[in-house]
Amino acid sequence: MATPLAGLKTMPTGVNKNEAIFNEAIVLMEALLYRGAQSRAFTAPPAGSPSPANGTIYLLPEGSPTATGDWSGQEGKLAVYYNGWRFIPPAEGLTVWIIDELQMVQYRSGVWTNISEFPAQTLAELTDVDFSGSPSLAIGDSITWNGTAFVPGSAASSAYSGVRVRKSTAQTIMTATHTVLTWDTEDWDDNSFRDAGQPTRLVAPVAGRYEVTLLAMSASVSASFVWVPYIMINAAGTGTLPGEAAACFQNTIGVNSVKGGSVTVQLSLSAGDYVEGFVIHTRGSNLDTDTKSYMHMQLLKAT
Repeated sequence: MATPLAGLKTMPTGVNKNEAIFNEAIVLMEALLYRGAQSRAFTAPPAGSPSPANGTIYLLPEGSPTATGDWSGQEGKLAVYYNGWRFIPPAEGLTVWIIDELQMVQYRSGVWTNISEFPAQTLAELTDVDFSGSPSLAIGDSITWNGTAFVPGSAASSAYSGVRVRKSTAQTIMTATHTVLTWDTEDWDDNSFRDAGQPTRLVAPVAGRYEVTLLAMSASVSASFVWVPYIMINAAGTGTLPGEAAACFQNTIGVNSVKGGSVTVQLSLSAGDYVEGFVIHTRGSNLDTDTKSYMHMQLLKAT
């Protein structure tokens, strides 16, 4: 008798000296466990001397050209060498690695089929992608993936896009006056967050959740006073405290203390909303900002 899939011979009961049957089964079982075939390009055993090493496996061709020599009549089977050739018939789902091709093949519906972990797909085969406009995508064209629309080159298509601006020259802050900060230097701007005509504003290009940081530093001082940097939304350059500020930080500055303060806040903004940074202080006389001051706005998630 033989097993139904690999054709392994079974030992009949009540018969002594079944070593040959057992050993034959072990050879074929090992081949099925270590399914690395040298090639599937040969139609006959490779010519020459010496003979193949025990354990050598080939996948025999299917159909035409037919196998010849010691492989004659064994098309589509695994040929295993162990002091002679043995043959294993394929069964549905049997998978073999072809060494000289670096290719995995699997027996499916009666034929050996190339398989890979990530099958290659053309754009036409990606049925969950909806392209609007021409097939050649340009900035501004919309792509829908799993129900979410993306626009190449826009903030919505790039998590963590953002902007950072800073001061390269000092700005005078009058005492006890809410003063909006202007930004004259751009370190980066990924998606048109900044309007050059409005140097105080950072604008949300899309609706989403943003993180905004303001660092406002004062120039050298020789007295103690309160210095309050804060952030406001859509304030049109007019600052107030405390209720309408998105966030604020009060720092009492002394002769030997840090000369300024920073505030960070996460905000849900609509497209077109903007934020501005402000400072108010109680020194009693006007005070200049330090050029280390900056403002940073980051898109965390488009909504």
